[in-house]
Amino acid sequence: MTANPPTGTLPAKHPRGIYTLFFTEMWERMSYYGMRALLILYMTALPVEGGMGLPDKVAAAIYGLYVCGVYLVALPGGWLADRLLSPRKAVLYGGIIIAAGHLCLAVPGNRTFFTGLLLVVMGTALLKPCASSLVGQLYPEGGARRDAGFTLFYMGVNVGGFLGPLICGWLGEKLDWHWGFAAAGVGMVAGVIQYALTQHHMGDAGVHPAHPSSTPKRHWMAVATAIALLMLVAGLALAGVLPIDPVRVAKYTSLVLGGMAVAWFAWAFAFAGLTGDEKKRLGVLAILFVASALFWSGFEQAGSSMNFLQSGSQTGRCSARRSPPAGSSPSTPSLSSFLPRCFPGCGWRWRGALVPLCGHQVRLRPAVAWAGFCGAAIRGADRSGPGEGAASLASGHLPPAHLGGACS
Repeated sequence: MTANPPTGTLPAKHPRGIYTLFFTEMWERMSYYGMRALLILYMTALPVEGGMGLPDKVAAAIYGLYVCGVYLVALPGGWLADRLLSPRKAVLYGGIIIAAGHLCLAVPGNRTFFTGLLLVVMGTALLKPCASSLVGQLYPEGGARRDAGFTLFYMGVNVGGFLGPLICGWLGEKLDWHWGFAAAGVGMVAGVIQYALTQHHMGDAGVHPAHPSSTPKRHWMAVATAIALLMLVAGLALAGVLPIDPVRVAKYTSLVLGGMAVAWFAWAFAFAGLTGDEKKRLGVLAILFVASALFWSGFEQAGSSMNFLQSGSQTGRCSARRSPPAGSSPSTPSLSSFLPRCFPGCGWRWRGALVPLCGHQVRLRPAVAWAGFCGAAIRGADRSGPGEGAASLASGHLPPAHLGGACS
């Protein structure tokens, strides 16, 4: 579906709805990256410092499962929006659930902590895939204006991703961890209010499901059953009736997901009846799949390994309040991605006169990113102490690594 452009505007201008989505995504990313900046530091901080006192491996496993869930739930969330809800409603409901999750994190207690993480994941399932879909519906299929609209939308992602860790990280470390989580919740509430008040600017984009279900009652019953089962497992785990080992779950999750990817490519290559040219394209797709997985596996270290590095201890056991701010490392990816879009050349892209070739972007992203990580690894090997020079290492080599995010 393509949205009708608002009346009274010039064809060359962006539709007003893009600014609604810009600020919605900005506030959502502000809350996500702001909370993520504190997450693993809070879990590993000692109880006397207001933290949970979890071992590093357990905290890293919980962080990995959380990030994994945020990405995986986009599939069922997108299906729900396409079949039963609508992209417009999915963004609104997702934002409300995310805000509730962050506000749960602001309440001290292990049960509210894990409940908050689960709510953030469930809300992201609705908001994240549908916001990008709405951007595409605001523009005619193809064309430079649509590419420029996505660039503008992605700038909102980077603005929020840059400000969130700085604001939430400062509040969390200088005042209290839960103040930082609360700030993320307040940011998401602001995004929901902004979206509710200005969504009419998007015209008819996303008003109806793209592929309405022919049996909505049956599908709603299946959705309700799945949510009930999820709540039951989560409730039993929080009550201690069902013990869960996060390290083991994370290990087997990675093995299952990796095995599924290999099995799918093997099946498609051998049994999907592809022609010779199609198999060559599938091989290229497999290479890009691996490169993208490696890039994002490194990118997401900003909230875990890089936070340990910035804190001055590879074990994360030093006091976070005596370390560099939590927001300094997670903000680096967004800053490094945002600045290139402010260069004069990107002004042409903004107006649709220049769009870099997608092939060049795909090749540059993993190459630039992993060049930075290799530099960090080489320099880190020269350090005699676990925290010695950690801040300078991260600030000197991680920005080039995260510049790969600008090539997306």
